[in-house]
Amino acid sequence: MCEILYVRASNAFYLADVLPIASQIEHYGIAGFGWGVAWVTPAAELRHFRSAGRLETEYEHQMRLAKEQAMAVLFHLRRPSFLSTLQVRNSQPYLEPGKFAFAHNGYLENHKAYRETFSGEFQGESDSEVGFLLYRKYLETLPPVEALTKAVDDSMGSGEANVVILNADGSAVALGRNTKKNPLHQFEGNGWTGIVTELHSPDGSLFRMFPWMTSVSTITEAVEINKALSVSPVLSN
Repeated sequence: MCEILYVRASNAFYLADVLPIASQIEHYGIAGFGWGVAWVTPAAELRHFRSAGRLETEYEHQMRLAKEQAMAVLFHLRRPSFLSTLQVRNSQPYLEPGKFAFAHNGYLENHKAYRETFSGEFQGESDSEVGFLLYRKYLETLPPVEALTKAVDDSMGSGEANVVILNADGSAVALGRNTKKNPLHQFEGNGWTGIVTELHSPDGSLFRMFPWMTSVSTITEAVEINKALSVSPVLSN
């Protein structure tokens, strides 16, 4: 089961500031079967990168991405339900260009019921992509919190779902319905507000590993976080 990390700051930062945190989460979450990142630049552009490899060992990608500047960032660190899906097309976050990036952790049991509905729209084979496509569809007529709730209600069945969505303004929409296996938490610290999964370790190890994560609260139902970001001046090199 995957791990998710979202962080946002009031001032621009480099991805170099966050990549080591994401790498540790990948390592201790026993992920490493694909990863991806989406970020909002200081000029309010939504950018995206995905890999079928392992963040911890992909030094060239890390070095290139480290120079990117961001106001908010969303990492997905993959541990798939099915090893037959280890291709970059199944890595997350999924991107709706210029609008949002979508990351899911868990298993959407009812995903097969929607394969025909979205025939021709899939990039890959992951159950998570059904959640992405449902959210995109429902967002046409519903506000984000309601759209995400309906997408998960329709697709999860008896499965599990943590979802974090990074919007193009840097805000997030999050839902935590994986409370038994890998709860989703909101935190503050080091000048960031953020969202993070628990590393499948319900003994507080995550917060001993990152003691600067404070004011922690558990996310269950869908919520909006960090509503809008203002454009920040670009950092000097």
